[in-house]
Amino acid sequence: MKWQDRPRWQRWGVELGIVVMIFLAIRAWQQQDHVRGELPITQFISVQQNVIDLAQWQGQSLLLHFSASWCPICRLMQDAIVDISKDHPVITVLVQMSDEEVNEWLAAHPEVDQAMVVRDDDGRLLNAFGGRALPMDMVIFDGKQIVFSEQGFSSQVGLRIRLWLAQY
Repeated sequence: MKWQDRPRWQRWGVELGIVVMIFLAIRAWQQQDHVRGELPITQFISVQQNVIDLAQWQGQSLLLHFSASWCPICRLMQDAIVDISKDHPVITVLVQMSDEEVNEWLAAHPEVDQAMVVRDDDGRLLNAFGGRALPMDMVIFDGKQIVFSEQGFSSQVGLRIRLWLAQY
């Protein structure tokens, strides 16, 4: 039987399978350098000069969100990150932004807890976690274990599910 003579649902099924395989291969390639397992860094200094010690979230999951004002996808995700922060701890790491850009970002987002915002002026934190592009999100459990990482757009629902699953 020729390919074009097969039922439409079979052709669509095969084509969908190919698209899914390509998507998963690209995703795996994008995340090949992400740190997995134990955290490379467990303390951060917030923009308010407070120490954020991840050990304080033992038994809980938290979101480590790498972002920047110059990143259009980061701006698209910002409302979802704010909503998630109402139910889960979220540490936002602002990557490669000038003093002026950071101040503008903080002024534009008064709903964000500034005690949970960290600067990464030179991208060292992003690199330490294996990130190569923004946005990057990591779900951390027990203040010491990376259980999930995602580079690029993540939906609010997807991040919430991952935060919930990290506890089990």
